Amino acid sequence: MIPNYGYQLSQERRTRTRAELLVGDERLGRQAAAVSRASRAVARTARASVCIALKAIATVEARATTRSA
Repeated sequence: MIPNYGYQLSQERRTRTRAELLVGDERLGRQAAAVSRASRAVARTARASVCIALKAIATVEARATTRSA
């Protein structure tokens, strides 16, 4: 059981002032920016890993082709 559950429910149901809405929007905006930065970093790392793997495969394939010729 969550302490002060009744208070939390009443706070959720009450109307918010414009200032509270703006603060909430700002917080959500910061969270969205952080998620975006993190996803770009992950994509950049994945892209670099794929490039390294493709170069390694091309090198192995080139060596195999040279030996068999």
